[in-house]
Amino acid sequence: MLFPNPFVYQRTLEADIKSATIPSMLEQHYGQCGEDLIIFSIARALQTQGHIGNWADYVYVEIGGNHAFAGNNTYLLHIYTGMTGILVEANPALIPDLQKARPADQIIHAAITNEDVGTVELFVSNHHELSSLHKEFIEIWHGGQVGIKNSVQVAAMRPNQLFENHIPTDKNILLLSIDVEGKDLDIAKDIDFSRWRPLFVQLEPSEHFASGEGNRMTAFMQQQGYALISCTNVNLIYIDQAILPKLIGSNHQPNPAE
Repeated sequence: MLFPNPFVYQRTLEADIKSATIPSMLEQHYGQCGEDLIIFSIARALQTQGHIGNWADYVYVEIGGNHAFAGNNTYLLHIYTGMTGILVEANPALIPDLQKARPADQIIHAAITNEDVGTVELFVSNHHELSSLHKEFIEIWHGGQVGIKNSVQVAAMRPNQLFENHIPTDKNILLLSIDVEGKDLDIAKDIDFSRWRPLFVQLEPSEHFASGEGNRMTAFMQQQGYALISCTNVNLIYIDQAILPKLIGSNHQPNPAE
């Protein structure tokens, strides 16, 4: 599914020049800044060369599912590879649409946290994408212009419990996407990376809420054996360092300037 690239045509119009003779089309993607296309393209390069298994060997996990398509980091993997996985969403109002639009995936209504608690309070924003376990996260967004709609009590689950209960023993995690508005790093720190090794991990630093969070995320992920391979305007993408020699080629000779 391709659509005309609005950026190309808008710039062409502004410059008052002729359009290219071959239409400029935009590759489909659903991630906020095309992160899903970045991840799929790297994974496809690895899979094509036999460096990772068949797509059927993997699942994806999206903590903070929100919308089935808009800003979604796993839907492209599903339609391009047939892969399925787990979408976790805390806001009960969003569950029916996720179930309707993503019937092949496990839709789990829960809040993922780093504490042993039965339930947590979710502050629901007037913009669902900003709902958070941190009340202040919503209150300071754009100077408080968005606001809180209400709050609800939601069943809580820790990430390792999620993986243990819902990931088949014969599957590996290709992508773990965490987008929970201010608690991404807390959740990442609660994961047993010695047991669960996603090929890709995506985190949102939310620098407006916690300045320097991106650097802290990268330092922590490096300690867990992950390298930062992409930094979009919104998200950070990490890859398991163990795969890097295969990605760059075993005959790669380091540049003396590196």
